[in-house]
Amino acid sequence: MGGKPCKTIMILPTESISSNVTHDSVNIVRLQDMSKKKSIWCVVLVVNYGSHELIARNFSTLPRREDGVAMVVVDNLSTEAERREIRALCEERGWDLVTSGINLGFGTGVNVGVDYALDLDPETIVLLNPDAVIDASGLRQLADAVREDEQRLVCPRIEDTAGKVFFAGALLDMQTGGTLGASSPKRRADGVYREWLTGACLAFAPSLWRKLGGFSDDYFLYWEDVDFSFRAVHAGAELHYAPHILVVHDEGGTQQAGGQRAKSEVYYYYNIRNRMLFARTWLTGAEQSRWIRGSLRASWDVILRGGRRQLLGSLAPWRALVRGLYDGLQDVRGPKR
Repeated sequence: MGGKPCKTIMILPTESISSNVTHDSVNIVRLQDMSKKKSIWCVVLVVNYGSHELIARNFSTLPRREDGVAMVVVDNLSTEAERREIRALCEERGWDLVTSGINLGFGTGVNVGVDYALDLDPETIVLLNPDAVIDASGLRQLADAVREDEQRLVCPRIEDTAGKVFFAGALLDMQTGGTLGASSPKRRADGVYREWLTGACLAFAPSLWRKLGGFSDDYFLYWEDVDFSFRAVHAGAELHYAPHILVVHDEGGTQQAGGQRAKSEVYYYYNIRNRMLFARTWLTGAEQSRWIRGSLRASWDVILRGGRRQLLGSLAPWRALVRGLYDGLQDVRGPKR
C-alpha cells in the first residue's frame, strides 16, 4: 500500500485508558513520529465496525496532518479481514489507528479514541459517523464554533444524500420518552421537552470532554448522545445547533438490514432497551413509572421505523422487541448478554 511502518503500543490489561472503563487490551497504532508532531487544531474521530469502505470514501477529502488535522480511527473488532482492511487504509492515508480485541460499542469506542486524541493536544475534537461527509470548510466552521466558547457542544445541520433533514435540532419528550425534531408538527403545546444533540457529528473542546467524563458505558449503542447532552446541560454547558454548517449523512448506513428500509436487530434492541435505561438514570418517581408503562407502545414505534413488511418475513424485529423490553425492565447495561 506504500504506507509507513506502524508503531504499535499495547495497553496493559489492568490499565484504565478512559475515564470510566478498563479494557482487556487496546492497540495504539501511530503512523507519525510523535516527537516531531505538528500543532493540531482538530482531531477527527471515527469509530469503525465493518465500515472501512464508507470511511475510505467519505473521509478522502478532509485536511491532512500537515494541515493541522489528525484523523483517529477506533476499530471495534468485527472480523480479521475488516481489521486488515482498516489497518491498510490508515497506513495509506497516514491516519492513526486504535484497535480493540472486542467490540466496545460506540460510546466506549469514542471514549478510547478521545483518550488517545487528547495526547495530541488538539484545540477541538469532532466525532463523525463512518457514513457522514463534511468538507474542509464545514470542519473549520465547527472548530471555530467550539473555539468561540469551549463550554459548548456543537452540532451541524445534517441531511441525507437526497436532501432530507436527518438532524436540525432534536427534542426528547419528557412525558412519553419519544424523540422528535425541534420543529416537528407532533410537538404538543402542553408538552415538556428537553434538547439533545446527535453523536453522528459532534464537536467539542478537550476541556469540556474532561469535565463531563466522556460517554456513559451503560448504553453500548444508541441513547448515549442523549445522556451526554443531558449531562452537559447539567454541568452548565451549552447545546449549540449550527444550521449554517452542513453534514451529509445516510441514516442507518451501518445499521440497515440488507440495504432495505428495515433496520438491524441491533438497532431495534438497543433503542428499545436504552430508552428504559435512560429513564432509570434521569427520572424518578411518577415520571419514571410513566415511561416504563409506556415502553410497549414506544418500542413498537421503534420497530415500525423499519416498516411493516419486515414483520412478515423476519423474526429479527420480534426478537429485538421482546429482548429489548425484557433487558430494559431488568436494568441490563452495557453490551447485550
